[in-house]
Amino acid sequence: MIIGLLSTPDHPFCGYMHNIISAKYKIDCILLDGKKYKEKDLKLWQERTINKIPYINVLDINNSKIIHISNHNDPELISIIKKRKIELLINCGTPRILHKEIVNAPKIGILNCHPGILPFYRGCSCVEWALYNNDLVGNTCHLMNDKIDEGKIILSVSHELKNFKSYQAIRTFLYLNSIDLIIKSIQILEKKGIDEFKCELGGKYYNPIDEEKMKQIFDRYGDERVKN
Repeated sequence: MIIGLLSTPDHPFCGYMHNIISAKYKIDCILLDGKKYKEKDLKLWQERTINKIPYINVLDINNSKIIHISNHNDPELISIIKKRKIELLINCGTPRILHKEIVNAPKIGILNCHPGILPFYRGCSCVEWALYNNDLVGNTCHLMNDKIDEGKIILSVSHELKNFKSYQAIRTFLYLNSIDLIIKSIQILEKKGIDEFKCELGGKYYNPIDEEKMKQIFDRYGDERVKN
């Protein structure tokens, strides 16, 4: 299976994801969109992980793998996919809502690990909304379509929260678990055709959670940024 990654040059998690996934599967290329990672998103990343996940600069990875492209929705990406015969792309942080033509370009599709249980939690801050609602948290690996957080579901796993000592511990675990689920999903896709999976509709689209609700989450689950 020929695999590529989608991300940006300054994404805080892509380099780490690459190194873990490439220990199991050969990565043909890393396709980097020119759009900068938003400052507010970096602040969220730091709030959620407090540097518990090692930062690996994706640009320090073998230069022969790196391909810069102005926009992941540019038709140039389709040409690259066809030329390199990429069968599966993995979303490691594209900044775009991908067009249908892009999503359909790889033979298998584009694999994404969404931090929420689909189809029930779609959109933004799904982990935080699940915590606020006292629901199980988890990740869902799915093949993307041109809608937000839709597509054929490959694997979904939820987790109980009793073993976590803080909000950041929960969030960090889910980020790291997403890589494990991506690897397991690739293994599943190697054995099964994509026609065996289905897109489940319904659920709710969530907007970013507000500071007042986040305070309640920190109070309930713990905040490692606060020194005792």
